Amino acid sequence: MKLLFLYYILAYPVLAYSLLFLGMMVEGDLLLFAAAFLVELGFLNGWIALPLMFVGAIIGDSMFFEIGKRYLTRYAWLMRWSERLGSFFDKRLQTQLGAAILISKFLYYVHRPIQIRAGMLRIPFRKFFIADLWGTVLWFTTVALCAFLFGSAFSFLSHELRFAEVALALAFVLFYVLEYLVRKWLSKRKA
Repeated sequence: MKLLFLYYILAYPVLAYSLLFLGMMVEGDLLLFAAAFLVELGFLNGWIALPLMFVGAIIGDSMFFEIGKRYLTRYAWLMRWSERLGSFFDKRLQTQLGAAILISKFLYYVHRPIQIRAGMLRIPFRKFFIADLWGTVLWFTTVALCAFLFGSAFSFLSHELRFAEVALALAFVLFYVLEYLVRKWLSKRKA
């Protein structure tokens, strides 16, 4: 069985690392998990990939904060989207910024609206940046460690599994199902 993406990662490492950096500015969870998994298996250099991805995540978070600060009032659809998904965190953003940022990092589809809301609420950038830095460190470490552990187990079990790629796909599905369930549980708690 050919692994199409793996071929391109090995053939064009500069492109792979560049895409990881840029991808972390937009989407983090799945990309971080997949990259850390490939680092554990030896297909990517962890000393290059992980710092690039961390910096990309911080830049992406700051970018969404600035979008909320500068452009939110110009685009009604963006304002409605961030209000619908992020208004639950408004009070926490103003009183417990670090906790709100950290919690949002682990909630898929809520993380970006929370950053936009922080900018919209005119939270000082320095305060946001420090809270985001610590939240990113904890989130990054948690997701990367999960991927490393899964990569280790995958290496150990790959000799036993005939269709090892199916196990990886199931892990991604499980990851997103758990995030969805936590988000639903939190929204029910809100109501």
